[in-house]
Amino acid sequence: MLSWMRLSPLALITLISLACSSGQKTPPAQAQTAPLTNRPAQQTAAAPANNANQQQIAAMQAELAAREARINELEAARAQGANKDSEDPKIAGVASTYDKAKRELTVTLQSDILFAPGSADIRPEAKPSLDKVAAAVKKDYTGKKVRVQGHTDKDPILHSTDKWIDNMDLSQNRAGAVARYLMLKGVDMKSIVTVGFGDTKPKTTKAASRRVEIVVVTD
Repeated sequence: MLSWMRLSPLALITLISLACSSGQKTPPAQAQTAPLTNRPAQQTAAAPANNANQQQIAAMQAELAAREARINELEAARAQGANKDSEDPKIAGVASTYDKAKRELTVTLQSDILFAPGSADIRPEAKPSLDKVAAAVKKDYTGKKVRVQGHTDKDPILHSTDKWIDNMDLSQNRAGAVARYLMLKGVDMKSIVTVGFGDTKPKTTKAASRRVEIVVVTD
């Protein structure tokens, strides 16, 4: 039973050294195994968290980009509206004036161009100008009131007394002819009012006094 006591001192020292060294190697091996085993689990848990953060950042960036685009869109619309408000209304290709106080756009067409002397029949060459007025009213001033006003000079009716009682009668019929033409071109008849002023509102010359005014109430 005490056979190990029979070993030589050298053999006994060697046996003790081997026992000590084998006892010290086991714990480090176990200590190293634990971190190696836990590392993949930590990496697997971190990956979904990183993906979620990236998705959240991407969503926030998309939302900011959409808001910035909307802001730019609103600023462009505001600038366009400001430019539009700063310009007086007009009708392309036709001479017109705008009264800001009354908010009225007036197109003046000379009767010598619109009609033959003593006539209320519209000349063919005058129709393109009326076409532009009708197109503008339908496009930009739908539902707005339109007054068609006829005017003459102060010369009394001499050569067409069989047609007209006086200048008031002639001016009314010329205004009516223009109004009917605008309605044929699609302007709502409910928005048109005709007025004959005769020679009550003359201009500086007779030629300027003979006119038809198309007044559009823009407001």
